[in-house]
Amino acid sequence: MSKAEAFAKFQGAGAKDSRLAQIIAAYPDPLLCQAHRVKRRLVIALASLQLILALGSGLVLGARHGAVLQLCIAGGIALIPALLLWAFMRNLVGAYNAYIYLSLMQLPSLLGGWGAHPGQTVAAVVLNLGFVLFVRNVRESLFPYATLFGTRKRDGRYAFLTEVDPSLRSASS
Repeated sequence: MSKAEAFAKFQGAGAKDSRLAQIIAAYPDPLLCQAHRVKRRLVIALASLQLILALGSGLVLGARHGAVLQLCIAGGIALIPALLLWAFMRNLVGAYNAYIYLSLMQLPSLLGGWGAHPGQTVAAVVLNLGFVLFVRNVRESLFPYATLFGTRKRDGRYAFLTEVDPSLRSASS
């Protein structure tokens, strides 16, 4: 059953249309996941790298406070990257949205180092925005109907129009 058929079938059956559209838009299409598996693996590799960096910085920051506190600090700092990695591996649209949102929210703090280290600040901002744009591209490839805070509408209605390329269906069979 296509997403459009599922939406038409369950529309008006008790749930609000907006909630139903969010549920349908958040469901990953296995064919799209297969078609974009390289991009997905790159996002997982990026999240793994960020987890390793978070653990390392937590261990360094907590080194002065003893072993137990050091591990607590490292675990606390690595918690969000670990959760994002787990969610990326499970193909949850919320992980992509959370990554985009959290990365954009830290931009002002990145710009705080402008006066002391302008070259490093520019590099950090460019890398951050590059990662955000890449993750957004992957999210749009895997979840074409999902937006950062809802579901796409066409002419004021929820419309699940794009179907998976038929050549992908025959290739995966």
